[in-house]
Parts: sequence; C-alpha cells; structure tokens
Amino acid sequence: MKKGIIFLNLALVTCLSFSQWQLVEPLPDGWGGLYGIQFINNDIGYVSGYKGVGKSIDGGDTWTFNTEHMGSFTKLKFLNEDTGMVCCHPLEGHEVMMTLDGGETWEFPDVAPFYFAPTDFAFLPSGKTVIADCDAGGIVFVHSIDNYYTEYAGTNTMLGGLYCYDMQFLDEDTGYISGLFDDTGTGGSVTIRTVDGGETWTEGTSVFGPDIEISFSSPRVGYGYTNYYFLWKTEDYAETWVPLDWEFNEDVPGFRFAKVYFYNDTVGFVITEFGEPDNYEVLRTTNGGMSWDTTFFETDEFDDTQFIDLFCINEDVCFLTSTAGIFKTTNGAGYPVLPLEVEENGSLSLTLHPNPATDQLILEGLANYPD
Repeated sequence: MKKGIIFLNLALVTCLSFSQWQLVEPLPDGWGGLYGIQFINNDIGYVSGYKGVGKSIDGGDTWTFNTEHMGSFTKLKFLNEDTGMVCCHPLEGHEVMMTLDGGETWEFPDVAPFYFAPTDFAFLPSGKTVIADCDAGGIVFVHSIDNYYTEYAGTNTMLGGLYCYDMQFLDEDTGYISGLFDDTGTGGSVTIRTVDGGETWTEGTSVFGPDIEISFSSPRVGYGYTNYYFLWKTEDYAETWVPLDWEFNEDVPGFRFAKVYFYNDTVGFVITEFGEPDNYEVLRTTNGGMSWDTTFFETDEFDDTQFIDLFCINEDVCFLTSTAGIFKTTNGAGYPVLPLEVEENGSLSLTLHPNPATDQLILEGLANYPD
C-alpha cells in the first residue's frame, strides 16, 4: 500500500491550496470598498459603493462600473433587471437614487417637502418604498412612498425608546425591524414585525434577541446577532429568539459579528471580526446554525481584508463584497471532495474538513476503505 500512501500525502498537500472564494473583480482604483450586492438571476447582478454602482451580465465573472453619480451607497434593492434603487444620500439628491433602465441612467426621485434620513430601506414589488429612519434618538419613523418614489403616503411614528438598526422585507407585506427598546425599565433587544407593508407593527414577546442585524430566510425563520457575541435564531415569526451555540469567540480579543446572511432556512454565512489588528473570517452553516465551518480564500493576502456583504444565487454560487473587491464561490464555499489515486483501489472519495477552531485539517471517509 506504499504507493497509495504516497498519493494520499500528495493530495493532502495539494488541497491546502484549494480555493473556495476567488477574487473575480479587484477593487476599482479610488474606491474604499464594495458594499451591497444583489443578483436578479443567474447572470445579472449589481453592486454598490461610495463611488457608484457596478453591474455584471455574465454571472459575476466581469463587472462594469458607473461612476457618474456618487453617494453613501451601502445598500441596494432591484425588483427586476431594469428597476432598482441604491441608498443612501446621493450627492445630487436626498435619500435614494433610482434606475429604470438597468443602470444605464439614474434618477433622483423627490417627494419634497418631505426629506428623510434613512437607516435602511425596502423597495417592494408594487413600487412602494419603505424607509426606516432610526437616527432620531429613541424615535423611529417609518416612511412610506408610493408609485416609485413619487407619492408620499405617510409616516408611522414609533415612540418609547426604540433605537433601530436593521430592516428587512421578504415580500410586499411582511417585514421586520430590529433594535433596542429602552422603555421596559431594564432595556433589551426587540424585533418588530409588519404584515401589512409597514402600516402597523407588532412587537415580539422576548426582550432577548438580535439588535444590530437580522436575516430572515422565510417569514417564519430568521437569524441575527448582537454586540455581545450572541447569534440568535427564531422559528416563530420573531415572537421568541434562542441563542445558537458558538464556540469560536472564547478568549478572542476584539471578537464581534460583522454580518449574518441566510440563503434559506438551513444554509447561511456569518462574517466575524477578531484580533489585533482586525482580522475577518467567513463561516458557513448547512444545518441552520447548529455547526459552522471556516471558508477559505485563494491566497493569504486577504487575511486582513474587510468582508462586508453576501448574496447567493443558489446554495453553491455566492458572492462576497469587501475592501479588496468581489469574491465568488461556485461550491457554496463548502468542502472539496477529492479523488485520491491509489494502486489497489483505483480511487477514493474522501472529504477534507478544516477545523474552524484550529489550523488542522480533518480527512473523513477512510473508514469506507478498511483495506
């Protein structure tokens, strides 16, 4: 079996350089980073940054950038190939910038005399825009603008010490806002829910849960995190939240969550930041947060890169924005299954797992070949 052992060792060395995330678009000159990203279908995607908006028509392999207009474009939402918005605060307008022709030209819609300070926004299929204004010191304003940002429809004012940070709509009616609620006497996290497009909101029963960011993969199932190293999950429409087990932040200086994104109820990612200087990792789960695995990059030159946003077309094809550019994976950033040539058996199908808590690699599948 000597020859088989030699081939096995060679394969193990080779897999150390296996690239799960590959840089497909380096950061354009003069850009500080790329932020929000979304794909409309398998081919057409958009990305935003402070210098403008980028577009791909070949599945993210190449990108072109429109730098005609600039602003704090950290978020974007497209309804289809042609119609989309980026937020927030274009230099030439107020809250948002909108395109109706796939990014060829951009408009600056205005509903003066109403001006808003968006923390987050949702662009709904009917053409309605919902803006969460969370910068008023314990007063949250939820503004509604109809007909592709041409008709002001009203403001829902929520008082009582609610400081909000994130908003997500799943469809025309169902949306969530997460934040801190301070009129309970002791304070606590809160997630509020609407089922009528933002007209009314209800509060969950738990004062424990996420506040900084949420990611709902379906109306019932959602995930989120807090500043205190907790990752949370709900399976009852944000009525209650339970903390997920997390074992990789113990005694790690400066650890925090920087992003949570779930493609569906079981497959999702988190971006974590830790160490001195800042160091970022991207981890993936395929079982609804019960366990997590580290994903890897093509070279170690990205060890100090800030990773920012994620979007998946399916469980395998995903994109990651960063201060280095746009990364892509075509295997879900999962584990490679390597055929290892051996003299006796012809080939072995084994799975190589990185241990996220150490720098070790775990090879599984040898038990299937006892000889």
